[in-house]
Amino acid sequence: MLDKPFAVAVFQESGDFAIQYFNVKYEMGEGNEEDVIKGIAEQTALNKELYTIADDGHFEKRSTELGMR
Repeated sequence: MLDKPFAVAVFQESGDFAIQYFNVKYEMGEGNEEDVIKGIAEQTALNKELYTIADDGHFEKRSTELGMR
């Protein structure tokens, strides 16, 4: 699960929203704590997807930043 992109959503009052994906590499514990996340070693922004909520309630994908109202 830790190898999948981390997603952050930002919502606007207009109903538009963006989902930004990040590739995150974690600093893990050692020895008995190797399953413990100690922090973030590296974070890289990946793609951003833009959406709006249509009149019928469905999400519609936008192609440009200008789609954000």
